[in-house]
Amino acid sequence: MGQNAANRYVENALVKGLFQDMVSGYDTVLREQVLGISKLDFLVGDTYIEVKMPLLIIQLPYPKHINTKKVGKFSSTERFIKHINELAGSFTTNQRAILLVCFIYDNPGFKVEVRSTNSDFVENEVQKCISKGMEIWQVNFSISPEGIKLLKYFETTHDYG
Repeated sequence: MGQNAANRYVENALVKGLFQDMVSGYDTVLREQVLGISKLDFLVGDTYIEVKMPLLIIQLPYPKHINTKKVGKFSSTERFIKHINELAGSFTTNQRAILLVCFIYDNPGFKVEVRSTNSDFVENEVQKCISKGMEIWQVNFSISPEGIKLLKYFETTHDYG
């Protein structure tokens, strides 16, 4: 499952107005919007939305018969830092900025379980962006032979405080 697919699922939900508790009252959903030195995923009305899909581990219990590999240190955070700082800096032209954490399974609530080589810096940057007004939301989809289904979405900004 890739980031492009997640963006298509989010775009479809935005176009259909399925995120009314998160963003409403908009006429347009624009993709790949340039902001500063970044290209953010969506501009929905006056709200920038950047979609991120954590792919290192699935945060659900595994049956004992499934073998998993230990996840090594993760250090590719530069793009993430760039995007959240552009989001947080967008308030001069927009009313809201949302980091949308997307899962293609029913994740009960995202937790950072694998620390990166610069986790303290990333955590500080996230806090700085939240203090500027950036919101963090989570969305869970499911995929079946019948199609893609929105399971739930909810705000998680308070989990990072």
